[in-house]
Amino acid sequence: MRRGRSVIAVAALLLCASGCSAFGRYVSNRVADFADVFVLEATYGPGLDVHAQATGYLGTALGYSDQSGVMLHGRRYGLGERVSAGLILAACTISSGEEMKCLGAETAMPDRFGFWAMLLPLVVSPAEGVYFGYAPTWPRSLDIEAGASAGVGLHVGVSPGELLDFVLGFTTLDLSHDDEQEERELESWGMLPPLFNLLQQRWRPFWIPPTLWERPAQ
Repeated sequence: MRRGRSVIAVAALLLCASGCSAFGRYVSNRVADFADVFVLEATYGPGLDVHAQATGYLGTALGYSDQSGVMLHGRRYGLGERVSAGLILAACTISSGEEMKCLGAETAMPDRFGFWAMLLPLVVSPAEGVYFGYAPTWPRSLDIEAGASAGVGLHVGVSPGELLDFVLGFTTLDLSHDDEQEERELESWGMLPPLFNLLQQRWRPFWIPPTLWERPAQ
């Protein structure tokens, strides 16, 4: 009788531990997904500029600044640097933080830079050529960010795509594929639904194929 009770008690403890682990992982994923919605940078350094990005299709900057400070890039936080330069119709913004820590599941450091020409993103690729207009990787396609600096700087942003991932995450649906999971668990969706795949399509109103600009082999 005692042995039977011991077996039941051990089984109950294992089930409780497993459930607590799964619940803790669920809460951690929701917190990390919520953090992914926001971008916040408080910086200082030389320069005077304003800059803005409206989705992955429009962006601009005016002035120049090279600053460093405290940054929150979604689930990543720590110290980083930001460089912005532009004359409205030609601009670039670069934000980096190689020493940032990660909240929740470890994810690849997202690229946070933009090169803009005539307000459209400019892409130069040896494989695809030169073109204006593209859609960044989902869920960053719809990001809206803006900032300004004058000795000290502030940059803020929100990601509607990550907000959708956060809301649907309560049903364990992982649109961004960034939740921490056990090895035996399968991703909620192996592929993005067709609607979101449309946001991944490249839009190239102006395109110079690589065959026209690369130098011929000697």
